[in-house]
Amino acid sequence: MRNRSARGLAPADVVRTAVVATLLLLSAGLVADAFAQTPYVPYYGKNKIRYNNFEWHIYTTDHFEIYYYPEIEAHVERVTSYAESAYQQVSSDLKHDLAFKIPLVVFKTQSEFQQQNIEASELPEGVLAFAEPYRDRMVLPTVERSDALYRLITHELTHIFEFDIIPRSLLRRGLPLWVDEGLSDHMTGYWNAFDLMTVRDAAISDNIPPMSDFQGAAFVDGRLPYNLGHAAFEFIESRWGKEGLRQ
Repeated sequence: MRNRSARGLAPADVVRTAVVATLLLLSAGLVADAFAQTPYVPYYGKNKIRYNNFEWHIYTTDHFEIYYYPEIEAHVERVTSYAESAYQQVSSDLKHDLAFKIPLVVFKTQSEFQQQNIEASELPEGVLAFAEPYRDRMVLPTVERSDALYRLITHELTHIFEFDIIPRSLLRRGLPLWVDEGLSDHMTGYWNAFDLMTVRDAAISDNIPPMSDFQGAAFVDGRLPYNLGHAAFEFIESRWGKEGLRQ
């Protein structure tokens, strides 16, 4: 290969060229270092305040990999029992089994849960837990009382089953909200008194919209798709049984 020489340039031009080349090399090195240290350069997770440094441990069960830190070690046995019981219930009702262990990340308090970095964006106020579809992880605090914690685990675990039965992708992000959340609420076998009142009020006033309207629509009551979806799956099971849920 033939190389170009600097014979046609003035001495000052040669110096300037060398300086620019050196600066470019240094800049490239700094950028490479930054990418090596932080894969999601430059801002992924940087806007979240971290008050605690969690020393994570893993406890493996038949169907879960439970991530916990020493401060909540006393709760691991309870969480394990609830998670495995919920798995047996959901798997039986939906006639489906998962071919992988589910990562379950547990925090002690709601404030510590808010420091999680699995979900990059800030969690809306009122979110008690979540399941994410791309690595099938569940994230929740253990602060709830026993019956509420079991329902919370059952709700999020149902999402993991939904993700596996109907996989999500960047192109197909999910099912209608009333399907995803309605089934998860239904699987808990529990009605919050206010949610049930909302459904009854909608029925009495003949103000139930077509279920197709829930896709992409905004409602004054953000719980309405959850509640009417819950009622829809309750009707499906009463008419066609557990098999109707799976179909």
